[in-house]
Amino acid sequence: MQEQKKIQDALDYIEENIASPITAQELCDSCHYSLYHFYRLFESATGMPVMQYILRRRLLWAAWEMAQGKSVLDAALRYGFDTASGFYKAFRRELGMPPSRFAAAFRLRKPFPIKLAQEAHVMIPIQKLRSILRHWRMEALPLSPVVFQPSGYISDNAWWVGNDYVLKCSLNPAALQLNARIAKRLQENGFRGALHVETCDHAPYVSDGEMVFALTKRVNGQRRKVQTPQDAFTLGKALGKLHGILRREDSVLCREQDVFREVMDTWLAPAAQALKLPEDFVQRYRNAAERLRPLLPVQIIHRDPNPDNMLWQDDEIIGFIDFDLSQKSARLFDVCYAATAILSETVDRPEESLHLWPQLLLAIAKGYDSVSPLSAAEKEALPYMVLTVQFICVGYFATVDKYRELYDKNMRMTRFILEHLDELKLS
Repeated sequence: MQEQKKIQDALDYIEENIASPITAQELCDSCHYSLYHFYRLFESATGMPVMQYILRRRLLWAAWEMAQGKSVLDAALRYGFDTASGFYKAFRRELGMPPSRFAAAFRLRKPFPIKLAQEAHVMIPIQKLRSILRHWRMEALPLSPVVFQPSGYISDNAWWVGNDYVLKCSLNPAALQLNARIAKRLQENGFRGALHVETCDHAPYVSDGEMVFALTKRVNGQRRKVQTPQDAFTLGKALGKLHGILRREDSVLCREQDVFREVMDTWLAPAAQALKLPEDFVQRYRNAAERLRPLLPVQIIHRDPNPDNMLWQDDEIIGFIDFDLSQKSARLFDVCYAATAILSETVDRPEESLHLWPQLLLAIAKGYDSVSPLSAAEKEALPYMVLTVQFICVGYFATVDKYRELYDKNMRMTRFILEHLDELKLS
């Protein structure tokens, strides 16, 4: 723990002085380590050599400032580059495209200081990624990080490879295997999925130390905001069909989660305190959860069925992507999570559009029910499962500093749900 604290102190110093000259020696001296020992500890904690880490953080800060309107030259000079051309070369090498194009292409989030005690955070040098891509003979293709929209988060474990592939890194080979199997099942059943590409040696993925890399084919399709009950009904039908496919999948590679039990044991108390929930309401939730949880059908679920992970063509959903979080759990969770993902895009809109959301939730549930009939227990549990999703989000986001905006948004979402809880019942 002492070593982690000293590396964290070095990371904090880098952030506080990101626009000033910084040397590895001064960071090393502040930790009272030899240079060799500091280098080893720093790269072990962050995944990247210290000076390359500083360069990456400076480029991310520069990209954010350019997205706010700063010129390329001003950003280059502010973050220690003598010329715009040197900045351009470093930016393109590390982030895969020219700086002005990168800043214009994405809604970027302000870089947040890394906190080692709060989350695993490993950055991977571009040179290592190219060495990994040699296994597919794709090391010469352009590389750029995946940026999640609309949040603006830049992924540390997914990269575009050219225009047609995505390279993913994981510490969990079983999750990659499950992803590959699900994508194949989707394809066999008329949906599109992110099919894995074998290496030149016909291996499903590449291992590098504790990390595992997989290459997937880019899936074509449109993203779409769900704003009408008809779209929500279509989404629910597609989820029902997806669950029909996943129900036949072996769950041996999947962890199991009892979401009601997890919330009661871990998240309910802090969420109730943050939301100032009356004790009688907390007890009402506990009683319903204890009674309903053993009655809910359990199977492999997507676990992250937000609209960004669904692909549309015309007025139909034709595919699903990103099964990284898939687990065995109550299937109702996916129905409710999809609805709360829509609410997250709606909660800050004008009141008239916000108040349509309960109809969207019910339309998703009815669409699902039309394909995969909901049990009486599931229908009764619907409002409680929506709250369960939110209690997990509020509780988790409260523990990680960089998710403060998401915590605030989920608090607003949960308050809205509580105000309209009686409208979330299926007849």
